[in-house]
Amino acid sequence: MPSPSKRAFTRLQETVTDGRLGNSFFRREQLYRLYNGLQQESVAIQDATVRDSGNTPAEALVQLHMAFSIVKSLHNQIKPNEDLEVEYRVSKAQDARDYRIGVGIVVISPQEHTFLYSVLAPLSAAIAAGNAVIVVIENSLRVLPPLITKLLRESLDPGIFETVSTKAEDESINVVYVNQNGAADGGKSNTLDSPSSSLTIAIVDRSADIEEAAESLINARFAFNGTSPYAPDVVLVNEFAKKEFLRAVLKHALEHLTEDCDGEAERPARHRRSRNEVTTEGLTQKGFQTLISRSNGDVVEIADRNVLAKLSKVREKRLFVHSFSSLEDAIEVANGLESGRSLAAYAFADWKTCKYLLQFLDADIGLANIVPLEILVGPALPRGHDADISTRYRANLFNRPRQLYSKKPTLTLELEEILKAPNITAQKSIIARHWKLDQREPVTHILGYFERGLILGSIAVFLPVVLGLGTVLYYAVRQPVLL
Repeated sequence: MPSPSKRAFTRLQETVTDGRLGNSFFRREQLYRLYNGLQQESVAIQDATVRDSGNTPAEALVQLHMAFSIVKSLHNQIKPNEDLEVEYRVSKAQDARDYRIGVGIVVISPQEHTFLYSVLAPLSAAIAAGNAVIVVIENSLRVLPPLITKLLRESLDPGIFETVSTKAEDESINVVYVNQNGAADGGKSNTLDSPSSSLTIAIVDRSADIEEAAESLINARFAFNGTSPYAPDVVLVNEFAKKEFLRAVLKHALEHLTEDCDGEAERPARHRRSRNEVTTEGLTQKGFQTLISRSNGDVVEIADRNVLAKLSKVREKRLFVHSFSSLEDAIEVANGLESGRSLAAYAFADWKTCKYLLQFLDADIGLANIVPLEILVGPALPRGHDADISTRYRANLFNRPRQLYSKKPTLTLELEEILKAPNITAQKSIIARHWKLDQREPVTHILGYFERGLILGSIAVFLPVVLGLGTVLYYAVRQPVLL
């Protein structure tokens, strides 16, 4: 007897074959129904989110708003009349080079963090691109997954959606896998892997607005119960700004932890932290110093770089801090972490220093003096693919080009002209005409970071020498000649 996942693939393949997902009106109608269903269940979803995740009601509302936004945006991006115009270009002897079709079936394995958005973001994009969808929802005691399953079943055409409780794989080539708990080194070519185990780092230079940097990083680390992949795992701070930064960090951390303590009693037991078991876990070894600790979070300084290099992903309200001596030192430390390429790098400094840092840090994305709130919601961006921090998944990740031609390309006309030339002399004349390069603009030299440093260094060395020689010559000329 076929497994549930095999039956799901077989049923959805029939939908892919019948072609209904190629109809823009049908796809837009599915997203419209999903949007309406989300509105009807919004209160229940918000309550379930708070209960499952331990997030605040405001954080649950932020996630719900982002879910509405992504469904609305993808619905509005579908333009049936424009799609029809592209589809029928060939019938009018025109090229349709931008024609695209859905891959077929998209299998989504969502993460637990911000579960609602983590499901709806890729699902909406996959449907908008013309695909059927399988969502892997494991059996658990959580309230939200069954609620989301019910929402999707009641909103979507039963022929384009399925859920399974175990890993779903198929040998078909028309399948794309979305793995939000992916490995850092990526997976198969048809898999969109979110490297959830990669670290997120932040660098705070002494040229930064220290107060703003501390507030932004603490907010990011402690938001959504500290489970976001883009919450900073470790902050590298310039040693000359360390004292001021830690003072600001502790102030904002204390505000968060005090506010959270007020609502700690109402949280489900699984979201409460044991002070004895959690806040001291792994921190008793040499190289750590706890700067502030409460039952619901802490800030820890790492003094030993060997310990820092082995740091693993943080999935709670805990912020690690370490100091550096120079920008080059910060880059070397960040790029030397055993976890490999960073998921994201936050740089807080003046704009030129931010540019320098983000240019040499080995990270998937870089952010200068900002921590966008939406980046804390949803999974990590799929590594190696064109994505966006506000949407995570573009629709074109789930479709492929099928370029249609009805006109001869320019190169074809050139080759035909060469072949039809009456003799070799005419052929060479045609080739010489086509081989001629366009006139180039004069090259403008732009001074970079190192060139400016070399010039300033040369001035610092030679200017005193020139001034000294000038002074000596001046007094030598004015010295009266003794007879």
